[in-house]
Amino acid sequence: MSSEILLSICIPTYNRADYLNQAIQSIVNSPDFGNAVEIVISDNCSTDNTEITCVQWAERFPNIKYFKQHEQTKIADKNFIDVMSLGSGEYLKLSNDSITFTRETLEFMLKTIEKHKTEKETLFFHMTRFGKNRNNKKTVIIKDPDNFVNILSGDMTWISNFGCWKKDFEKLENKEKYIDTQFMQVDWSLRLFMQNKKAFLYSGKFYNLLPINKKGSVDLFNVYGNKYMSVYEDYLKKGFIKGTTVQQERRNTFFKILAPIYIYSAYKKDNFYKKDNFYAFIKFFKTDYIFYIQFFTLFPCYLLFLTLRKILKSFIVKTNICF
Repeated sequence: MSSEILLSICIPTYNRADYLNQAIQSIVNSPDFGNAVEIVISDNCSTDNTEITCVQWAERFPNIKYFKQHEQTKIADKNFIDVMSLGSGEYLKLSNDSITFTRETLEFMLKTIEKHKTEKETLFFHMTRFGKNRNNKKTVIIKDPDNFVNILSGDMTWISNFGCWKKDFEKLENKEKYIDTQFMQVDWSLRLFMQNKKAFLYSGKFYNLLPINKKGSVDLFNVYGNKYMSVYEDYLKKGFIKGTTVQQERRNTFFKILAPIYIYSAYKKDNFYKKDNFYAFIKFFKTDYIFYIQFFTLFPCYLLFLTLRKILKSFIVKTNICF
């Protein structure tokens, strides 16, 4: 059967049975879900209904495979490696357990993989989380590592944007090198590009994001400002990318990811970061005039948006308007 499988959709999961159920439903509802596709689920010892949900799906479809860890991995991201290793398709597609596939996604992916499977060129299916996704698909061929970083930017951190040929994943050495950063997939993407010197990037609206009720808080200035950027700093030291590229990515990280959340949290008086991590990240912009231009251009817009949002919300409550 493995020789027939073109695409493995590899889903690592933990305690998200309801979301996972919707994700699986969206895939099997696709008219192109057949013998060329398999869904592989690796459960990191969930304590909810994940096992029951997955077993029920696996009983209905032989190309849905469910695996449960004997014990929970110490680092959750280790499950990314495990689920990718369990895939038997020619192309392994890492996927979140909290997204649903659009109806046309499988058809497009299968046709694209079929198109590239002889030469096994590096290819990614890209959907941005920090901007608008268009329904019409766009193809970009990237041949420069700095251009690769600039185009994918923070979207490389999202596991649903990672995928590769099974043979390439098996050849990747030291897969856990950046496991402590939570961004192994960024390193994998960069290494695959460096090996082949070229990548095909297919962009479009491939998924819908399910709203998740997250509990607890994460210090994003540590996660993105420190851990994420440490991957690029290592590539800079090796001479693979330029210093200007790393600095541009710092700006992108601040304005696209950190700044909106920072202002919103400050507005709600809910600190999501440690000051030491905040200052450690900000110091990189000390002499960066481009940063200050963007800062004084964009921050008033953020503040205006939040102010109008608060006024509108207050007005709706007072007038008892229902939508």
